[in-house]
Amino acid sequence: MATPARILRETLKVDGRPERQLKQYEAFGMVWGDPLGSFIMGRDAVKDGKGKDIFGIEYLFPKDEPGRVPHITEETKVLKDITHWRDYVHFPDLEANCSEGWEFAQSMAAKAREEGKLATVLMGCGMFEMCHFLMGFEDALTAFTEHPTEMHELIEAICEYRMTYLRMLVEHIHPDCVLSHDDWGTSNSLFMRPEIWREFYKEPYRRFYGYMREQGVIAMHHADSYCAPIILDMAEIGIQIWQGVLPENDIPVLQEELQGRMVLMGGVGAEIDRADVSEEEARAYVSALLEECCPRGHFIPCITYGLAGTIFKQLDPWIDDEIEKYNQKLHLPNYRPAAPVRRTRKVQAAAPEVKEEVKEETGNILEQICRTQKKGQAKKLLSLCEEAIQQGISASRILNEGLVKGMDSLGEDFSAGRAFVPEMLLAAKSMSKATEYLKPYLQSGGEVVPGRVCIGTVKGDMHDIGKNLVKVMMEGSGIEVIDLGCDVAAETFVETAIEKQCDIICCSALLTITMPVMRQIVELCKEKGIRDQVSIHIGGAPITPEFCQEIGADCYTDDAGEAARKAKEVLLKKYAGKAASVKTEAAKDESVKAVTEEAEADDQTGSAVATIEAVAGQSKAAEPAPAAGVQKTFASEEEKIFAGQLFSPGHPELVAKKARCHDLYRAYNRLDDWQVQGRKEILQQLLGGIGEGSGLQGPIYFHYGCHTTIGKGCFMNMNFTVQDDAKVTIGDYNNFGPGVTIVTPVHPMLPDERRTMLDENGKPAHLCYAKPVTIGNDCWFGANVTICPGVTIGDNVVVGAGAVVTRDIPPNSFAAGVPCKVIREITEADSMIHMPEVLGNNRVLEKDQ
Repeated sequence: MATPARILRETLKVDGRPERQLKQYEAFGMVWGDPLGSFIMGRDAVKDGKGKDIFGIEYLFPKDEPGRVPHITEETKVLKDITHWRDYVHFPDLEANCSEGWEFAQSMAAKAREEGKLATVLMGCGMFEMCHFLMGFEDALTAFTEHPTEMHELIEAICEYRMTYLRMLVEHIHPDCVLSHDDWGTSNSLFMRPEIWREFYKEPYRRFYGYMREQGVIAMHHADSYCAPIILDMAEIGIQIWQGVLPENDIPVLQEELQGRMVLMGGVGAEIDRADVSEEEARAYVSALLEECCPRGHFIPCITYGLAGTIFKQLDPWIDDEIEKYNQKLHLPNYRPAAPVRRTRKVQAAAPEVKEEVKEETGNILEQICRTQKKGQAKKLLSLCEEAIQQGISASRILNEGLVKGMDSLGEDFSAGRAFVPEMLLAAKSMSKATEYLKPYLQSGGEVVPGRVCIGTVKGDMHDIGKNLVKVMMEGSGIEVIDLGCDVAAETFVETAIEKQCDIICCSALLTITMPVMRQIVELCKEKGIRDQVSIHIGGAPITPEFCQEIGADCYTDDAGEAARKAKEVLLKKYAGKAASVKTEAAKDESVKAVTEEAEADDQTGSAVATIEAVAGQSKAAEPAPAAGVQKTFASEEEKIFAGQLFSPGHPELVAKKARCHDLYRAYNRLDDWQVQGRKEILQQLLGGIGEGSGLQGPIYFHYGCHTTIGKGCFMNMNFTVQDDAKVTIGDYNNFGPGVTIVTPVHPMLPDERRTMLDENGKPAHLCYAKPVTIGNDCWFGANVTICPGVTIGDNVVVGAGAVVTRDIPPNSFAAGVPCKVIREITEADSMIHMPEVLGNNRVLEKDQ
């Protein structure tokens, strides 16, 4: 029986006839302990810890990660300016520092060969990875376009360093195989256009793998990525085994394309490497893969990770056993003739790019802005925006019909495989600069998408590239995004959603072991009572639509462009619905108000009540007047408030009204003060009424909003807060300094009654009551004034900063002061039982209850 090493060498031959399928990594005996790896990684970069390598790159190595993960921030990144890269990047002298200490690695290589395996050495952190580990992913990808000369120089220096590394491995260990690691894309797209990869990396890698082949070393490249568009290039530069081939690459198509020029190793995706996978599901998955790919030859089935072993250890035996079963079947030996020189068929990796027939200089100015935005040409874009403004085109149209349209189109191209990450990053930069230029000209904010998203990679997972791409696309679409970073606990997602009033929680996972955190997020949202208010979107390499449905999340997307479109769609739909509801409520309120005013003018209160009920859809048979000593029964909690009686602030009727109010004032607070029209429209929906010329600086806060009426010509400075449970009526031409608060709710004085009373149905409840506040005309309130419940303030009153207004103020008065002093002792005389007009049909708990 042939050894695994011999079977592997036979599999590599174009016309090879291996006697069986290899089981994952069985042909590769990994050689560890060479002095190069230890020296470069750095002595302090230990598992479960954090450290820096010899270049100064900071790494984290969480216990559940299959490998170390770079930790790159503005503070930690090594290369802060690509134009002066030599000042930041210093390559170590490997020969001077690693000339000794090779004995252990040499003994491991000998042992691997004794076991019939290939002595295989791992070289991590390839040329592209080295670039973005040094400077950050976004900077590396945009530098291809913005600083191509410097990038060529840096890559050449990295190549020379890796060539020295490789030569020393070959001289001291004489490995049979070298596994070089460099991820070039996501699960469904290259990180860059194939042309960019060919320009910057193809020739350096040709030298690297060419030397390997010259020395008789098998060239094995790991990239658990979508590399189908460059598959023939990979074979051309000398790669013999592509390890980590994701099933998204369509392995059978690649096998036909390659015609035996390269062995594809992988196919077992991370989506089945999870705790809850059943043996039946796993075996069916592997069996289907074997039947589809093995007969075509030059294929080694294995998990797509860069090294042997699944995360959930029960899976590996199932995979190996299915391969063994496949080998026991009768198969015709695979034979494939040498590939012809000329090829008539190529892999269709993505939809073809649609060439624009219109030249850049032609078309109207908005079309030019759209095209320039897609290309990320910031300087030209700013020039076009300025030209459009001079032509009299509104900033709102420039934003919506130029910038946003261009960004949306780029997102569609990215989803279709016609655009790549560098273009997205450049477009995001140009979008940011253009919107900053347009800010002073924007009156209504254009198509600023309402709502807010919090995004992060879940607990236990330090990968952030996919998450960052989604963030870029969302922000480019006008969505406000709160980035929580990586390794984010379920509690943090939910707490942020509550604290920041987020409409969408967007979470990513690259490791199957971290997927359960997404389920925790869904369940925690239910526990906190916000599940109906928050849409939960998930994504990442192992995530599937079925998993999304299983855990009860709302949306799964498989790329950044689609993630942004779905989020925008959800937010616009949500706020459009709320706006319609608000308008309906406002119209109803206006109808009620008009009828009330007309009835009061005619002194026909009784008929007015009936008419109001009819308008509000609450018409009912006339009730007889209550008998003496019996309190009137009210149809709603709101009626109790206006009657001055105890009510339940947690009643669903009131909670719904407050939720509507809070959504509106949060939307208002997200707009800038120059977005006059947008703010005006929200105030008209939020308040019971607002006169011409009145403005609120923001941020603002209301309990109900619709219980507050503001006259004309008023100005409210920032942090204007109104707890308008009862009616708040503000006259004309009033000015309010920062931090003014108007309060209407009142709580019982006795602590037992504050905690619990019995409502009209005899059920324990938290109850309070409220007193209206009325403010006349031409008043001025200094900063941080507090106006207490039941206060009436006359015309032409000035209240000094910091004052607490507890009593009525007559017209033409100046009032000030905050004397907090003991007034009297609280006694049983303060019980609600002595206030029957407020107590209503509710009751105070007896001492023994």
